[in-house]
Amino acid sequence: MKYKVDLHTHTTASDGEYSPAALVEKAKDAGIQWLAVTDHDTIDGVEEAIRAGERLGITVVRGVELAAREDRHMHILGLGFGPDPVPLKALCQKLRQSREERKYRIDRFLKEKGVGIPLDEVEQLAGGVPGRPHFARVMLRHGLV
Repeated sequence: MKYKVDLHTHTTASDGEYSPAALVEKAKDAGIQWLAVTDHDTIDGVEEAIRAGERLGITVVRGVELAAREDRHMHILGLGFGPDPVPLKALCQKLRQSREERKYRIDRFLKEKGVGIPLDEVEQLAGGVPGRPHFARVMLRHGLV
């Protein structure tokens, strides 16, 4: 038996375009049967996606994409953890703080280059801690790229 599977997706909980529920709906429309929600450094959208999957008949796998550094920057995909992974939540909180600090570094860097964009607009678009894609989208909106 063949399954249509996507085990690496992002929602608006990190840098994705769709809310967790909307992503599951899109997956359903595409014929996906198994979907992992693997947002960057957060598991905030996973339970919403699971509820949507139950409603729509899609198996949603708990996942996360963690930033790591050992000689070089890399991402580690974690799949299949339980509903209340306390140590993972603590790690995600630590990584979230790092992303929060990076947000201000990106903002300063852009201003130093003469590219001032409203940080509140970037934060609003992100709905959480913004990443580089959120800055890029706001720059596009303002005709800067």
